[in-house]
Amino acid sequence: MKTKLMWIPFIPLFVSGVMLKLYQAIFDPNGVNAGLLSGGSITIGFAVIVIAAFIILLLISASDKATSPRYEIKRNIPAGIFALLAAVFLIADAVTMFFGGINIQVLIDAVFSLGGAIGISVIGISSLTGENRAKSAPALMLLPALWGFARTFISFLNDTRISSESKDMSDIVFMAFATMFLFNCGMLYLKLVVKHAVKGSFVYGMMLILVSVAYTVSHTVYDLRNGVFSLSSYFGVYEFFFLSLFALFLLIELTRGMRERTRKEYEEAGIVKKKEEEEDEEEEYQAEFSLEEQSEDPLMRKAEQSMKSIDRDESDEIVRQLANGSIDDPEMLVNIREEYLDDDDEYTDAYAESDSNAPANEVDYDNEYPEDYDNDEVSDISGQKPEEGGNGSYDVDLNDINRLIDEITGDSDGNDE
Repeated sequence: MKTKLMWIPFIPLFVSGVMLKLYQAIFDPNGVNAGLLSGGSITIGFAVIVIAAFIILLLISASDKATSPRYEIKRNIPAGIFALLAAVFLIADAVTMFFGGINIQVLIDAVFSLGGAIGISVIGISSLTGENRAKSAPALMLLPALWGFARTFISFLNDTRISSESKDMSDIVFMAFATMFLFNCGMLYLKLVVKHAVKGSFVYGMMLILVSVAYTVSHTVYDLRNGVFSLSSYFGVYEFFFLSLFALFLLIELTRGMRERTRKEYEEAGIVKKKEEEEDEEEEYQAEFSLEEQSEDPLMRKAEQSMKSIDRDESDEIVRQLANGSIDDPEMLVNIREEYLDDDDEYTDAYAESDSNAPANEVDYDNEYPEDYDNDEVSDISGQKPEEGGNGSYDVDLNDINRLIDEITGDSDGNDE
Protein backbone atom coordinates (compact mmCIF):
# COMPACT_ATOMS: atom_id res chain seq x y z
CA MET A 1 0.00 0.00 0.00
CA LYS A 2 1.78 3.05 -1.32
CA THR A 3 -0.05 5.51 0.94
CA LYS A 4 2.31 4.56 3.77
CA LEU A 5 5.20 5.82 1.64
CA MET A 6 3.89 9.39 2.01
CA TRP A 7 5.88 9.67 5.23
CA ILE A 8 9.15 9.43 3.28
CA PRO A 9 8.83 12.75 1.39
CA PHE A 10 6.68 14.40 4.05
CA ILE A 11 9.13 14.24 6.97
CA PRO A 12 12.03 16.13 5.29
CA LEU A 13 9.64 18.64 3.70
CA PHE A 14 7.95 19.23 7.05
CA VAL A 15 11.25 19.78 8.86
CA SER A 16 12.48 22.11 6.10
CA GLY A 17 9.28 24.16 6.11
CA VAL A 18 9.16 24.59 9.89
CA MET A 19 12.86 25.46 10.15
CA LEU A 20 12.55 27.96 7.31
CA LYS A 21 9.63 29.78 8.97
CA LEU A 22 11.37 29.66 12.34
CA TYR A 23 14.48 31.21 10.80
CA GLN A 24 12.27 33.91 9.29
CA ALA A 25 10.69 34.68 12.69
CA ILE A 26 14.07 35.08 14.39
CA PHE A 27 16.38 36.59 11.78
CA ASP A 28 14.38 38.03 8.89
CA PRO A 29 13.90 41.81 9.28
CA ASN A 30 10.67 41.59 7.27
CA GLY A 31 9.14 39.35 9.95
CA VAL A 32 6.64 36.56 9.49
CA ASN A 33 3.67 38.76 8.58
CA ALA A 34 5.07 39.82 5.22
CA GLY A 35 3.19 38.90 2.06
CA LEU A 36 4.31 36.36 -0.51
CA LEU A 37 6.23 38.75 -2.75
CA SER A 38 7.43 41.23 -0.13
CA GLY A 39 8.61 38.47 2.20
CA GLY A 40 11.63 37.72 0.06
CA SER A 41 13.23 34.39 -0.77
CA ILE A 42 12.27 32.75 2.54
CA THR A 43 8.54 33.27 1.98
CA ILE A 44 8.81 32.08 -1.62
CA GLY A 45 10.88 29.09 -0.52
CA PHE A 46 8.21 28.09 1.99
CA ALA A 47 5.52 28.40 -0.68
CA VAL A 48 7.57 26.13 -2.96
CA ILE A 49 7.86 23.53 -0.18
CA VAL A 50 4.08 23.57 0.39
CA ILE A 51 3.29 23.23 -3.32
CA ALA A 52 5.89 20.48 -3.82
CA ALA A 53 4.61 18.52 -0.83
CA PHE A 54 1.02 18.75 -2.04
CA ILE A 55 1.88 17.56 -5.55
CA ILE A 56 4.03 14.66 -4.31
CA LEU A 57 1.36 13.48 -1.88
CA LEU A 58 -1.33 13.67 -4.58
CA LEU A 59 0.79 11.62 -6.97
CA ILE A 60 1.41 8.93 -4.35
CA SER A 61 -2.27 8.87 -3.49
CA ALA A 62 -3.29 8.56 -7.15
CA SER A 63 -0.89 5.65 -7.71
CA ASP A 64 -2.23 3.70 -4.73
CA LYS A 65 -5.08 1.42 -5.84
CA ALA A 66 -4.79 -1.11 -3.03
CA THR A 67 -5.65 0.84 0.15
CA SER A 68 -9.14 0.14 1.45
CA PRO A 69 -11.37 3.19 2.04
CA ARG A 70 -12.77 1.51 5.16
CA TYR A 71 -11.11 1.69 8.57
CA GLU A 72 -12.17 0.66 12.07
CA ILE A 73 -11.29 3.38 14.58
CA LYS A 74 -9.22 2.17 17.52
CA ARG A 75 -8.25 3.61 20.87
CA ASN A 76 -5.79 6.46 20.39
CA ILE A 77 -5.20 8.46 23.56
CA PRO A 78 -2.90 11.21 22.14
CA ALA A 79 -5.27 11.82 19.22
CA GLY A 80 -8.24 12.00 21.58
CA ILE A 81 -6.51 14.48 23.90
CA PHE A 82 -5.54 16.87 21.09
CA ALA A 83 -9.00 16.65 19.53
CA LEU A 84 -10.57 17.66 22.85
CA LEU A 85 -8.05 20.50 23.25
CA ALA A 86 -9.00 21.74 19.79
CA ALA A 87 -12.68 21.64 20.82
CA VAL A 88 -11.92 23.65 23.98
CA PHE A 89 -10.14 26.34 21.94
CA LEU A 90 -13.04 26.45 19.48
CA ILE A 91 -15.45 27.20 22.32
CA ALA A 92 -13.06 29.79 23.80
CA ASP A 93 -12.71 31.38 20.37
CA ALA A 94 -16.51 31.52 19.94
CA VAL A 95 -16.90 33.25 23.31
CA THR A 96 -14.15 35.84 22.74
CA MET A 97 -15.66 36.83 19.39
CA PHE A 98 -18.45 38.67 21.18
CA PHE A 99 -16.00 40.94 23.03
CA GLY A 100 -15.00 42.61 19.78
CA GLY A 101 -18.54 43.54 18.82
CA ILE A 102 -21.53 41.61 17.55
CA ASN A 103 -22.57 41.49 13.91
CA ILE A 104 -23.96 38.90 11.51
CA GLN A 105 -20.49 37.64 10.60
CA VAL A 106 -19.53 37.14 14.24
CA LEU A 107 -22.79 35.32 14.96
CA ILE A 108 -22.31 32.95 12.02
CA ASP A 109 -18.71 32.24 12.98
CA ALA A 110 -19.63 31.66 16.65
CA VAL A 111 -22.52 29.29 15.81
CA PHE A 112 -20.39 27.20 13.45
CA SER A 113 -17.53 27.19 15.98
CA LEU A 114 -19.81 25.76 18.69
CA GLY A 115 -21.12 23.13 16.28
CA GLY A 116 -17.61 22.23 15.19
CA ALA A 117 -16.51 21.96 18.83
CA ILE A 118 -19.30 19.45 19.54
CA GLY A 119 -18.41 17.33 16.51
CA ILE A 120 -14.69 17.36 17.31
CA SER A 121 -15.47 16.45 20.93
CA VAL A 122 -17.30 13.32 19.73
CA ILE A 123 -14.26 12.43 17.63
CA GLY A 124 -11.94 12.99 20.60
CA ILE A 125 -14.05 10.88 22.97
CA SER A 126 -14.24 8.09 20.39
CA SER A 127 -10.45 8.03 20.11
CA LEU A 128 -9.96 8.16 23.87
CA THR A 129 -12.32 5.29 24.65
CA GLY A 130 -11.88 3.22 21.51
CA GLU A 131 -15.67 3.12 21.10
CA ASN A 132 -16.89 4.90 18.00
CA ARG A 133 -19.57 7.30 19.32
CA ALA A 134 -19.95 8.92 15.91
CA LYS A 135 -22.24 6.12 14.69
CA SER A 136 -24.93 7.15 17.18
CA ALA A 137 -24.83 10.79 16.03
CA PRO A 138 -23.83 10.81 12.34
CA ALA A 139 -25.01 14.38 11.71
CA LEU A 140 -22.41 15.69 14.18
CA MET A 141 -19.59 14.47 11.95
CA LEU A 142 -20.55 17.05 9.32
CA LEU A 143 -20.27 19.96 11.75
CA PRO A 144 -16.44 20.12 11.94
CA ALA A 145 -16.15 20.28 8.14
CA LEU A 146 -18.90 22.93 7.96
CA TRP A 147 -17.12 24.94 10.62
CA GLY A 148 -13.85 24.69 8.68
CA PHE A 149 -15.56 25.90 5.51
CA ALA A 150 -17.28 28.80 7.30
CA ARG A 151 -14.06 29.87 9.06
CA THR A 152 -12.06 29.70 5.80
CA PHE A 153 -14.64 31.76 3.93
CA ILE A 154 -14.97 34.41 6.66
CA SER A 155 -11.18 34.70 7.04
CA PHE A 156 -10.84 35.07 3.28
CA LEU A 157 -13.39 37.90 3.26
CA ASN A 158 -11.55 39.65 6.09
CA ASP A 159 -8.18 39.26 4.41
CA THR A 160 -9.40 40.79 1.13
CA ARG A 161 -9.64 44.10 2.97
CA ILE A 162 -5.92 43.94 3.62
CA SER A 163 -3.23 44.06 0.98
CA SER A 164 -1.78 40.64 0.25
CA GLU A 165 1.65 42.26 0.35
CA SER A 166 1.35 43.15 4.02
CA LYS A 167 -0.06 39.93 5.51
CA ASP A 168 0.94 36.30 5.64
CA MET A 169 -1.88 34.35 3.97
CA SER A 170 -0.77 30.95 5.24
CA ASP A 171 -3.70 30.84 7.67
CA ILE A 172 -6.14 30.60 4.75
CA VAL A 173 -4.13 27.70 3.36
CA PHE A 174 -4.14 25.56 6.52
CA MET A 175 -7.83 26.34 7.09
CA ALA A 176 -8.64 24.96 3.65
CA PHE A 177 -6.57 21.84 4.30
CA ALA A 178 -8.21 21.44 7.73
CA THR A 179 -11.67 21.55 6.13
CA MET A 180 -10.84 18.76 3.69
CA PHE A 181 -9.15 16.71 6.41
CA LEU A 182 -12.14 17.02 8.75
CA PHE A 183 -14.47 15.91 5.97
CA ASN A 184 -12.45 12.74 5.21
CA CYS A 185 -11.91 12.10 8.91
CA GLY A 186 -15.66 12.32 9.52
CA MET A 187 -16.26 9.71 6.83
CA LEU A 188 -13.80 7.38 8.56
CA TYR A 189 -15.56 7.70 11.90
CA LEU A 190 -18.95 7.19 10.26
CA LYS A 191 -17.54 4.18 8.38
CA LEU A 192 -19.07 5.44 5.15
CA VAL A 193 -17.68 4.08 1.90
CA VAL A 194 -16.07 7.17 0.43
CA LYS A 195 -13.72 6.44 -2.44
CA HIS A 196 -10.61 8.08 -0.97
CA ALA A 197 -11.40 8.53 2.74
CA VAL A 198 -8.17 7.01 4.07
CA LYS A 199 -5.92 8.43 1.36
CA GLY A 200 -7.64 11.83 1.60
CA SER A 201 -7.04 11.89 5.34
CA PHE A 202 -3.34 11.33 4.63
CA VAL A 203 -2.99 13.98 1.94
CA TYR A 204 -4.92 16.79 3.65
CA GLY A 205 -3.86 15.77 7.15
CA MET A 206 -0.18 15.98 6.26
CA MET A 207 -0.65 19.32 4.54
CA LEU A 208 -2.53 20.63 7.58
CA ILE A 209 0.32 19.50 9.82
CA LEU A 210 2.98 21.13 7.63
CA VAL A 211 1.37 24.55 7.18
CA SER A 212 -0.33 24.86 10.58
CA VAL A 213 2.69 23.87 12.67
CA ALA A 214 5.01 26.12 10.64
CA TYR A 215 2.60 29.07 10.92
CA THR A 216 1.87 28.61 14.64
CA VAL A 217 5.48 28.11 15.72
CA SER A 218 6.85 31.00 13.66
CA HIS A 219 4.16 33.51 14.65
CA THR A 220 4.29 32.52 18.34
CA VAL A 221 8.09 32.88 18.45
CA TYR A 222 7.95 36.18 16.55
CA ASP A 223 5.36 37.73 18.90
CA LEU A 224 7.14 36.44 22.02
CA ARG A 225 10.40 37.88 20.71
CA ASN A 226 8.75 41.27 20.21
CA GLY A 227 6.74 41.17 23.43
CA VAL A 228 3.31 41.37 21.79
CA PHE A 229 2.06 37.83 22.37
CA SER A 230 -1.54 37.49 23.59
CA LEU A 231 -3.13 34.07 24.13
CA SER A 232 -6.66 35.31 23.51
CA SER A 233 -5.68 36.60 20.09
CA TYR A 234 -4.24 33.17 19.26
CA PHE A 235 -7.32 31.08 20.04
CA GLY A 236 -8.13 30.93 16.33
CA VAL A 237 -4.58 29.80 15.54
CA TYR A 238 -4.15 27.21 18.28
CA GLU A 239 -7.42 25.47 17.51
CA PHE A 240 -5.96 24.55 14.12
CA PHE A 241 -2.61 23.76 15.69
CA PHE A 242 -4.20 21.18 18.02
CA LEU A 243 -6.19 19.83 15.10
CA SER A 244 -2.91 19.28 13.26
CA LEU A 245 -1.53 17.34 16.25
CA PHE A 246 -4.71 15.26 16.29
CA ALA A 247 -4.18 14.62 12.57
CA LEU A 248 -0.59 13.54 13.23
CA PHE A 249 -1.51 10.82 15.73
CA LEU A 250 -4.52 9.72 13.70
CA LEU A 251 -2.28 9.23 10.65
CA ILE A 252 0.15 7.21 12.74
CA GLU A 253 -2.78 5.00 13.75
CA LEU A 254 -3.91 4.70 10.13
CA THR A 255 -0.40 3.75 9.05
CA ARG A 256 -0.40 0.84 11.48
CA GLY A 257 -3.97 -0.31 10.91
CA MET A 258 -4.89 0.37 7.28
CA ARG A 259 -5.61 -2.69 5.16
CA GLU A 260 -5.77 -3.67 1.52
CA ARG A 261 -9.01 -3.69 -0.43
CA THR A 262 -10.97 -6.91 -0.43
CA ARG A 263 -11.99 -8.56 -3.71
CA LYS A 264 -15.46 -7.03 -3.33
CA GLU A 265 -14.02 -3.56 -2.74
CA TYR A 266 -11.91 -3.88 -5.89
CA GLU A 267 -15.05 -4.73 -7.85
CA GLU A 268 -17.03 -1.88 -6.28
CA ALA A 269 -14.26 0.57 -7.15
CA GLY A 270 -14.04 -0.76 -10.71
CA ILE A 271 -10.33 -1.49 -10.31
CA VAL A 272 -8.81 -4.32 -12.33
CA LYS A 273 -5.97 -6.01 -10.47
CA LYS A 274 -2.84 -7.20 -12.19
CA LYS A 275 -2.78 -10.84 -13.26
CA GLU A 276 -0.09 -11.77 -10.75
CA GLU A 277 -2.03 -10.22 -7.88
CA GLU A 278 -5.21 -12.01 -8.93
CA GLU A 279 -3.39 -15.34 -9.04
CA ASP A 280 -1.90 -14.82 -5.58
CA GLU A 281 -5.28 -13.85 -4.18
CA GLU A 282 -6.94 -16.85 -5.83
CA GLU A 283 -4.38 -19.23 -4.29
CA GLU A 284 -4.92 -17.67 -0.88
CA TYR A 285 -8.69 -17.89 -1.31
CA GLN A 286 -8.53 -21.55 -2.32
CA ALA A 287 -6.31 -22.34 0.67
CA GLU A 288 -8.84 -20.78 3.04
CA PHE A 289 -11.88 -22.25 1.32
CA SER A 290 -12.45 -25.71 2.79
CA LEU A 291 -14.96 -28.31 3.89
CA GLU A 292 -15.02 -26.47 7.18
CA GLU A 293 -17.04 -23.75 5.47
CA GLN A 294 -19.22 -26.12 3.42
CA SER A 295 -20.11 -28.93 5.79
CA GLU A 296 -22.11 -28.82 9.00
CA ASP A 297 -20.69 -32.14 10.15
CA PRO A 298 -18.20 -31.75 13.06
CA LEU A 299 -16.12 -34.71 11.85
CA MET A 300 -15.51 -33.21 8.42
CA ARG A 301 -14.74 -29.79 9.87
CA LYS A 302 -12.17 -31.26 12.24
CA ALA A 303 -10.69 -33.43 9.54
CA GLU A 304 -10.25 -30.46 7.27
CA GLN A 305 -8.54 -28.46 10.01
CA SER A 306 -6.03 -31.25 10.62
CA MET A 307 -5.23 -31.69 6.91
CA LYS A 308 -5.09 -28.07 5.67
CA SER A 309 -1.37 -28.22 5.13
CA ILE A 310 -1.55 -31.32 2.94
CA ASP A 311 -1.43 -30.92 -0.79
CA ARG A 312 -4.66 -32.29 -2.28
CA ASP A 313 -3.02 -34.45 -4.93
CA GLU A 314 -0.64 -35.94 -2.41
CA SER A 315 -3.44 -36.77 0.02
CA ASP A 316 -5.50 -38.41 -2.76
CA GLU A 317 -2.55 -40.59 -3.70
CA ILE A 318 -2.08 -41.67 -0.06
CA VAL A 319 -5.77 -42.62 0.19
CA ARG A 320 -5.56 -44.73 -2.98
CA GLN A 321 -2.42 -46.48 -1.78
CA LEU A 322 -3.95 -47.26 1.61
CA ALA A 323 -7.10 -48.60 -0.08
CA ASN A 324 -5.07 -50.84 -2.39
CA GLY A 325 -2.72 -51.98 0.39
CA SER A 326 0.27 -50.92 -1.70
CA ILE A 327 2.10 -49.22 1.19
CA ASP A 328 4.31 -51.80 2.89
CA ASP A 329 6.90 -49.54 4.50
CA PRO A 330 6.20 -49.70 8.29
CA GLU A 331 7.95 -46.40 9.00
CA MET A 332 5.92 -44.59 6.34
CA LEU A 333 2.67 -46.00 7.72
CA VAL A 334 3.55 -44.86 11.22
CA ASN A 335 4.29 -41.38 9.92
CA ILE A 336 0.96 -41.28 8.10
CA ARG A 337 -0.90 -42.25 11.24
CA GLU A 338 0.97 -39.71 13.38
CA GLU A 339 0.50 -36.89 10.88
CA TYR A 340 -3.01 -37.46 9.56
CA LEU A 341 -4.91 -39.81 11.83
CA ASP A 342 -3.72 -39.43 15.43
CA ASP A 343 -4.27 -35.67 15.46
CA ASP A 344 -5.52 -35.49 19.05
CA ASP A 345 -7.81 -37.22 21.50
CA GLU A 346 -10.47 -34.59 21.02
CA TYR A 347 -10.73 -35.48 17.34
CA THR A 348 -11.00 -39.20 18.13
CA ASP A 349 -13.77 -38.52 20.65
CA ALA A 350 -15.58 -36.27 18.20
CA TYR A 351 -15.42 -38.98 15.55
CA ALA A 352 -16.67 -41.66 17.92
CA GLU A 353 -19.59 -39.51 18.99
CA SER A 354 -20.54 -38.51 15.46
CA ASP A 355 -20.19 -42.13 14.30
CA SER A 356 -22.67 -43.35 16.88
CA ASN A 357 -25.20 -40.53 16.67
CA ALA A 358 -25.12 -39.44 13.05
CA PRO A 359 -24.95 -41.05 9.61
CA ALA A 360 -21.47 -41.47 8.19
CA ASN A 361 -20.15 -38.71 5.96
CA GLU A 362 -19.95 -39.62 2.34
CA VAL A 363 -17.34 -38.50 -0.11
CA ASP A 364 -18.52 -38.80 -3.68
CA TYR A 365 -15.37 -39.96 -5.41
CA ASP A 366 -17.33 -40.88 -8.50
CA ASN A 367 -18.45 -37.31 -9.11
CA GLU A 368 -15.34 -35.68 -7.71
CA TYR A 369 -12.75 -37.76 -9.58
CA PRO A 370 -14.51 -39.61 -12.42
CA GLU A 371 -11.27 -40.44 -14.19
CA ASP A 372 -9.44 -41.81 -11.18
CA TYR A 373 -12.12 -43.91 -9.53
CA ASP A 374 -14.11 -46.83 -10.91
CA ASN A 375 -17.05 -47.84 -8.71
CA ASP A 376 -16.99 -51.40 -10.07
CA GLU A 377 -13.33 -52.07 -9.31
CA VAL A 378 -12.09 -49.90 -6.44
CA SER A 379 -13.21 -50.58 -2.90
CA ASP A 380 -13.24 -47.99 -0.15
CA ILE A 381 -10.48 -47.70 2.42
CA SER A 382 -12.23 -49.97 4.85
CA GLY A 383 -12.13 -52.76 2.24
CA GLN A 384 -15.84 -52.64 1.38
CA LYS A 385 -17.47 -52.31 -2.01
CA PRO A 386 -20.06 -49.59 -2.53
CA GLU A 387 -23.58 -50.72 -1.89
CA GLU A 388 -25.69 -52.09 -4.74
CA GLY A 389 -27.63 -49.38 -6.49
CA GLY A 390 -25.69 -46.69 -4.64
CA ASN A 391 -24.14 -43.62 -6.04
CA GLY A 392 -20.56 -44.79 -5.63
CA SER A 393 -19.97 -43.19 -2.23
CA TYR A 394 -17.66 -44.55 0.47
CA ASP A 395 -17.71 -44.47 4.25
CA VAL A 396 -14.30 -43.45 5.57
CA ASP A 397 -13.57 -45.15 8.91
CA LEU A 398 -10.38 -43.86 10.53
CA ASN A 399 -10.38 -46.71 13.08
CA ASP A 400 -10.07 -49.23 10.21
CA ILE A 401 -7.09 -47.31 8.84
CA ASN A 402 -5.46 -47.35 12.29
CA ARG A 403 -5.97 -51.11 12.60
CA LEU A 404 -4.58 -51.65 9.09
CA ILE A 405 -1.42 -49.70 9.89
CA ASP A 406 -1.00 -51.49 13.23
CA GLU A 407 -1.23 -54.88 11.55
CA ILE A 408 1.39 -53.99 8.94
CA THR A 409 3.82 -52.37 11.37
CA GLY A 410 3.28 -54.95 14.09
CA ASP A 411 2.31 -52.28 16.65
CA SER A 412 -1.09 -53.80 17.45
CA ASP A 413 -1.73 -54.00 21.16
CA GLY A 414 -3.89 -57.06 20.79
CA ASN A 415 -7.07 -55.24 21.70
CA ASP A 416 -8.40 -54.92 18.14
CA GLU A 417 -10.81 -57.57 17.09
